[in-house]
Amino acid sequence: MTRTPLDLLETRLRERLAGTLPGLGAATTLLRGRMALHSSRRRHSDALADAAELLDRLERRGHRAPGPLGEVAMVSLAAGERDRARAQAEEELERARRWGTDSALGVAQLQLGQAVEGPAGQQLLERAVLALDRTPCTLELARALLALGAARRRANARAAAREPLRRALDLAARCAAAPLAATARAELAACGARPRRALLSGPASLTPSERRVADLVAHGLSNPEVARTLVVSRATVESHLRAVYRKLDVGSRAELADVLEEP
Repeated sequence: MTRTPLDLLETRLRERLAGTLPGLGAATTLLRGRMALHSSRRRHSDALADAAELLDRLERRGHRAPGPLGEVAMVSLAAGERDRARAQAEEELERARRWGTDSALGVAQLQLGQAVEGPAGQQLLERAVLALDRTPCTLELARALLALGAARRRANARAAAREPLRRALDLAARCAAAPLAATARAELAACGARPRRALLSGPASLTPSERRVADLVAHGLSNPEVARTLVVSRATVESHLRAVYRKLDVGSRAELADVLEEP
């Protein structure tokens, strides 16, 4: 039987973790990898066993930084243990707040937002998108946008779900994250949208909201003036403008005006 790359990876991780373990830092990294691999292959009992061993090692080490506990929370959620996942994700969010970076905070809000159902979960996912939009963590931003769009679609807010799902599809394609892009495309289809291409560039790639912001900025309005004109928050304007700069590959308002004037 032909062995897949995942089969080979699993064998390698098993060999490295067998017998005499490497140093504690390397061992926890290997455990995190094997735990994620087991979870992705739906071997939930194996993934939970790895999670328990990982948490034990980190506890003995006195590890309190964000990261591993949030990953464990997602393994618990995938195994159907939502209450445990929520408790772990809540603790992870507290760690992220103490850590104080947008990337840690955004990822922790994404994890807790997936563990919490209903409007409260959607609010956490919206905060995750805002936080990650301020970071270079493109792949994590794509995951947050996908989770937000999927949550809105499940809440029957299909129109509101389409924009984050389109952004998720675009970013996933830029990151060459094929499974993530496929999921985003399936969610868009469930919302009644039919994206022709996964990756768009140039002015055609802008969403209607981004285009409105771009046009006003190109005409010389400041961010506060754009916010007042469109009756949105300044943070929303800044978020859209960052997306515009990224999609059009520009770094200034003058460059933006030039690009939008091109035929």
